[in-house]
Amino acid sequence: MPRYLTVYEKWRFINKSTCGLSITALFSGISGTGKAMSAEVIAIQQLN
Repeated sequence: MPRYLTVYEKWRFINKSTCGLSITALFSGISGTGKAMSAEVIAIQQLN
């Protein structure tokens, strides 16, 4: 992920993590707002 180093190193979240270095996101909103598409974009970026 492009912001991985920002989140874990610059913001020092690596020191606060007790369950590994994964990022979890919860998408919320009414139907048709792009939640599934956003999740798919993130998943595809993880594969590249």
